[in-house]
Amino acid sequence: MSAWEEDLNDVLEALRRSSAKLSRLKSLVLSGKISKETYEDLIIRFEADASNAEKRRRALVETLSKIQKELSEQAKLFEGLTSSLEAKLASSAVSEDHYVKVSTALKYGFEETIREMESVSNALSELYKEAPEPDQYLIGKAMKRVEKGE
Repeated sequence: MSAWEEDLNDVLEALRRSSAKLSRLKSLVLSGKISKETYEDLIIRFEADASNAEKRRRALVETLSKIQKELSEQAKLFEGLTSSLEAKLASSAVSEDHYVKVSTALKYGFEETIREMESVSNALSELYKEAPEPDQYLIGKAMKRVEKGE
């Protein structure tokens, strides 16, 4: 397992956990099971957790985007090396035996690069799905600040 895969699992878990806490807190205050004061105390902490998880999500998206770009360049390199090797074979610059050995190694490298690119792409899709939707509570707080002229 790659380091980014562990980070992905940690970030996704943190995002889901913080979202669940916020949802639970809101349902508890709406049902009257906790006071408005308790809600106000806890919402600050829970939103901070959600904000930290979101920062980690964005950082991981940035990291994975860079990895995806590097892997794309790596795949192009493998394709170029394979084309060059084929040209050498066609011009009898390399033996058939050499061609088979090197082309097999390039093929395995290319296939592994493509597999890694697919994994990164899937991870990015998961992270994009977990992007937060606008929170009505936060929008309401922002609107009150605007109305007060803050």
